Amino acid sequence: MSSTINARTGKVLSVAGLDVPAALCAQTARPAIDRRAVVERHNPVLGAFDGRSPLSVGNGEFAFTADLTGLQTFPALYDQQMPLCTLSQWGWHTVPNPSGKGPSDLRLAMFDTYGRKVGYASSSEGQVPLFNWLRENPHRLHLGKIGFLIEKPGDVTAARQTLDLCAKIPLSTSIFAGSPIKA
Repeated sequence: MSSTINARTGKVLSVAGLDVPAALCAQTARPAIDRRAVVERHNPVLGAFDGRSPLSVGNGEFAFTADLTGLQTFPALYDQQMPLCTLSQWGWHTVPNPSGKGPSDLRLAMFDTYGRKVGYASSSEGQVPLFNWLRENPHRLHLGKIGFLIEKPGDVTAARQTLDLCAKIPLSTSIFAGSPIKA
């Protein structure tokens, strides 16, 4: 069966003899979405040092957290809330086991899971040193900090930091001792 479009009214004559608006029968092409513009509207922007909001970038193998200078210049401002760290997938560390016991010595709490008993490490009762050691080790090792030699945050003026979500890069600009800094 075929339908014809009335050039004057823009309506389609359906098989049942009813006029149907052409807009319901065919969708018109929409303009392309500017995806970069949509994402960039949500780029985080910082204009002051805040211990609760450093910016971090990473790729799953390496991560770097920066203060407003774009580096880790003032770590003391962040240590109590959101430490500035540099971590990697390959940088792991283990501390000695204080209990002298191993993973097979951990007592598991048994739970019924679909008709069978399954052990879960859910209680430290009576085994705190071993339980905590297993929970905390191995752990990622902080690789170190890198920053500018600036004495105090007040010496940095006109600071602005943006995390470019498309490029996955933090862009920081500021002025120190009359000279512009871009990191």
